[in-house]
Amino acid sequence: MGNQKWPVARRHFNRARWHLFRWQLIQAYAEINRSLGAVYRHGAAHRLHAYLLELLGEEEVAREAAIEAYRNDPLNPKSFQLLKKHNLETEIEIGLSMLHNLLRERRWHKTSTLNAIESLKLLERSEDALALIAEARLKGVFKNDEEWAKHHGDALLRLRRFDEALNYLDDDLKRGECLFELGRFDEAEQKISGALAELPEDRPRGFHTLLHMLLFARGAYRDAFLEARHRHFNRALRDDIKASRYVHTIPPLVKAPAPVVIADYGIGDEIRFASVYPDLIRKVDGLSFTCEPRLKTLFERSFPRASFIPVRRWREEMLIRDPKSREGVTNQRLALYLSREALDQVESSGAFTSIFDVLAELRQTLGSFSHRASYLKADKTLVGAWRQTVKQMGEKGRPNVALSWRSILRSSARNCHYLRTDDLHSLAEVDATFWLFQTGLEESEIEKVKGILPTAKVIPDLDLLDDFEGQAAFLTCMDCVIAPCNTAAELAGALGVNTLMFGRTHGATIRLLPGGQDMWHQSMRGVLGDPIEDKATLIANLVNELRHSLK
Repeated sequence: MGNQKWPVARRHFNRARWHLFRWQLIQAYAEINRSLGAVYRHGAAHRLHAYLLELLGEEEVAREAAIEAYRNDPLNPKSFQLLKKHNLETEIEIGLSMLHNLLRERRWHKTSTLNAIESLKLLERSEDALALIAEARLKGVFKNDEEWAKHHGDALLRLRRFDEALNYLDDDLKRGECLFELGRFDEAEQKISGALAELPEDRPRGFHTLLHMLLFARGAYRDAFLEARHRHFNRALRDDIKASRYVHTIPPLVKAPAPVVIADYGIGDEIRFASVYPDLIRKVDGLSFTCEPRLKTLFERSFPRASFIPVRRWREEMLIRDPKSREGVTNQRLALYLSREALDQVESSGAFTSIFDVLAELRQTLGSFSHRASYLKADKTLVGAWRQTVKQMGEKGRPNVALSWRSILRSSARNCHYLRTDDLHSLAEVDATFWLFQTGLEESEIEKVKGILPTAKVIPDLDLLDDFEGQAAFLTCMDCVIAPCNTAAELAGALGVNTLMFGRTHGATIRLLPGGQDMWHQSMRGVLGDPIEDKATLIANLVNELRHSLK
């Protein structure tokens, strides 16, 4: 009887996905409940159920549904991903402690074992994944040595043991990633380009971040930005907008009434890409840009000839904020980037384009990058208020330095770019007041940094997540800003504040000119280690650069 119900469950599950793609959330929710009614132990259906509840604004119920999704599919990495999204750390730790027992119960079933391995990688337990891969090999899970080598090599890659990983990986995309991280850019591009060329041409292959960076590194800036046209979202701009007037070049925007440019990527990227706005505004009248709502007033002051349409873009790894803003959007691909209000303006425009298309037109050569000292303007009243606060809390004659050492988003893929609080000791050699400009600052970090840097200060009453007007005003009062490649660095550079942006991977080099000057921001310099991943030389160079910049 149970087997007979699976076709019914799958049919309703597929209908739910169909309705979701068309952004018919109520119908999708009804179908997923029918699917679970037919077969309750259906992990994918539970995960979709949790996601739909999130989209419908039922965050607490979605949280419980995420736990239920894990219970019904406890080895699947997507179940752990959902727990991680809802910050369910206790449930994750319990789940990890049960992995081996579950595998024994399932007699090391191959799919279960591979899911467990992927879950460990996802949760940044790649050392544990290596051990499990070795154990699975002994249990005869892998059909041959080649299959074992694939998983072993991927775990080594995630541990950033790239030279070792190359000995095992035969996937050219992953080999290209290893070569990129080793700084062997030409070989990496050859591997990645070759692998992508073999993919089917009848469907979008997606934006390949490393290929974008490799093209950028060798000065093929236009091609680097055009890589964005391979995304599902760009296809949606062409195919899914009513009477679509999506254009790829600037002349149609010049002629069109009420043209719109759609901003993209994270908030730090949006700030960096806004360096092109003055050039575009000079060419196109009546221009509107979509923008992150937290940047709207800052952008309106900085670019008074343009209009800004606030729309909060969604990131898959973070819980959805303001789901009601998407009511009436016509499909899932558009909903990630456009609210109903923004979509209305795009549909009524004479022409619209994406910021990547604009960059491909206006940033084709090194000489075309902006030579402005700054392009964002902080609120003068707020700047005055913060100058007074900094003066009262700081020490006369001692320079003020804003300090960030990581991003709010942390993962093994991101942490390799950042520093830890324990790495900051040498900064105490510099006579400066260090203001902790760190989003998501934890109490344990505050105490540790204050123990390391006696002059460290916590910034009073400043929301470092949402208040970009306050952040811009505060940074304007600083003598220097230290940060990795995160939003703090991009904002400081856009304001023309003296900025030292440190990096620990070869990816950090692609935007630096000879001598260390950043190509996007005149007031920013890159600081690297030698070799590039070496923290000791990075910190020493950071101290030297800071001393020099404060003279």
